[in-house]
Amino acid sequence: MNNVVYVSGTHGSGKSTLIKKLAEKDPELFVMYKRLVLPQKFKDLHRRQKIRMARYYLQAHYLDGISKEKPDKVILCDRCSYDNLAYIKGFLNLGWVSAQEFEDYIRMHDFLIAGNLKPKNVIFLNPSLEEVICNLKKRWADTGKKKWREDDFDYLTAVKEGFKDVYSGLDANVLEVKVMDIDKRVSESYSWIKKVT
Repeated sequence: MNNVVYVSGTHGSGKSTLIKKLAEKDPELFVMYKRLVLPQKFKDLHRRQKIRMARYYLQAHYLDGISKEKPDKVILCDRCSYDNLAYIKGFLNLGWVSAQEFEDYIRMHDFLIAGNLKPKNVIFLNPSLEEVICNLKKRWADTGKKKWREDDFDYLTAVKEGFKDVYSGLDANVLEVKVMDIDKRVSESYSWIKKVT
């Protein structure tokens, strides 16, 4: 799946906006893929993460098919299985899961997301925590909605660290983007995508 590019990052890091702007920049090149939607909200932390891992497994199979059907296109996808690991690493940092439970999730990930299903190209959006919080507050004002725990800034801090831990030394093509300016993000991401796909 060399022509699949995932956009990854915490709540409020600007994933959807970047995907939309890239698709607008070059509609002949990009295909946007919407994540599979979970049928319901799960309150139990472990059940929630296991269901999400299953979703990323199914999503990887769908994307594998689309990438073969459209070899001349770049498929942009919001989030990948590494996001799930980053959130679980954040839960470990907060003491919500044990070290053994975290290792169990790693094994589950490595069993399900193996071989060609592993994400190869990831744009990791990593703005400052202050910028993320500012972006979230704007979204809450615009939509009147808050996603799970995104107003818990201790949680956001731990998850942000989890993302950094997961993406350091990862065996994949990773572009870390720290700037929030959308024009700079699009330019940097577009140039990188043309090189790696």
